[in-house]
Amino acid sequence: MKMLIYQQQDFYENGLVVLAICCIGSFFFGSREAILQGRRISEKLTQSILSSWISSVGEPHFKALPLIQAALIGQTYGLLSGRPRDLAVVSSFHSTVISWAKQYNFFNSPPAAARNLSLDPADIDTEWGAWIPTEEENRIAVALHLHDFELARLFVIAPTLHDASWSIPCLAPSSLWEAPSAIEWLQAMQAHVGSSLSRDGASSSPISLSAWSQLGRSDPINVAIRLEHISFVIIDNQRMGPSAQINQYIEESLLTTFTEQLRDQRPDPLSIRPLWHSTYILLFADIRRLEIVVGKNGSSKISDHLEYATNWAAAVDSQRAVLHGALLLRYLEPMPIRSTFSIHVPSSLYHAALVWYCYLVFCPQSRFFYKYHPDSFPELAGLGADLRELNNEIHEYKNCRPTPSESTVLLGLIDMLRRAGYWGISRSLASLLTLLVKGSTSGEESI
Repeated sequence: MKMLIYQQQDFYENGLVVLAICCIGSFFFGSREAILQGRRISEKLTQSILSSWISSVGEPHFKALPLIQAALIGQTYGLLSGRPRDLAVVSSFHSTVISWAKQYNFFNSPPAAARNLSLDPADIDTEWGAWIPTEEENRIAVALHLHDFELARLFVIAPTLHDASWSIPCLAPSSLWEAPSAIEWLQAMQAHVGSSLSRDGASSSPISLSAWSQLGRSDPINVAIRLEHISFVIIDNQRMGPSAQINQYIEESLLTTFTEQLRDQRPDPLSIRPLWHSTYILLFADIRRLEIVVGKNGSSKISDHLEYATNWAAAVDSQRAVLHGALLLRYLEPMPIRSTFSIHVPSSLYHAALVWYCYLVFCPQSRFFYKYHPDSFPELAGLGADLRELNNEIHEYKNCRPTPSESTVLLGLIDMLRRAGYWGISRSLASLLTLLVKGSTSGEESI
């Protein structure tokens, strides 16, 4: 919500935005009654937004922004709730919200830095006021891309938006977006781009697009978008038939992202490192086919993909994928139990647990695993991980693969998914995986 709604915006005048925020808020009360109330609000919200759009669009004073903001927050609720009904509504309504945003050119807004920044105090408020709407529109476009990528990751389907990565807006750092006054906004801009704001004693000058791009490149939200886009490229590549050239490009992009943005141990409020590991898991395993093998589309479809699963589980790629799954778990385990996890964390944990389950179930009869040199995988060498020790640890210090019920990594991933924050989607996916491993969901809570 903070990503979409500017803190100085008087959004309480828009009741639909307030209702959408209440839906998200229902997750945090820890009570069945609050969650049920959130569901009731959500069921009316989409209808109300659609009705308001139909009755008001085209009117002289019609404002598209608040309705699209409310729709996006409501869609976020649907993604996080984990209920099949809510996810079906999200999938259906997603294209409609994209059409609204395109109709009002939210995907074509110029970069928010393409304005002159006056250093005259009398003009700062004007410049700040002109900057906010452009940044708001860019954030609408980015949020729609995020939802599109997350739907593609969760359902392993082709995204609705097929924009190239360079066409996705580069958002302003949070210190600019959250600045409470024009003066503090200008100071934050100056701190970020320094001499780009003034040359030769001029009172004002534009920030170049290249400087703005460099400014936002390392901001967490822009790194997350870049990784989500790489996930989309992977899914699209697998759907059309894997291309070795595209896979090489993806590996190079992921290594570059790590070197430039993730190597330093800095605060990670958006859980970018787990998303990076999850993207590698998507690269080294065809999640769509593995889901079919474990029965997603019914028993009649399993035989069509069983050969892929057994070949994959015996290949190098499977072990590379489960190593990333183990590192993803290791990164998330120290996080406080009441943390608010990013929207991509449930799907990341689910993919990690699924590849671990398939790695252990469809493995060769001997249950062997490869023992690699520490420099075998460049992305793991960059982490400084002791690959031999990690390999032994995740296999329970045995000379063969453990069974699913013996694997501390698989069971840890499912447990982490079950208690990963407040989102219903986490518990729904954990129940599904528990059913796979134990054959029963007895003891699982359901709301």
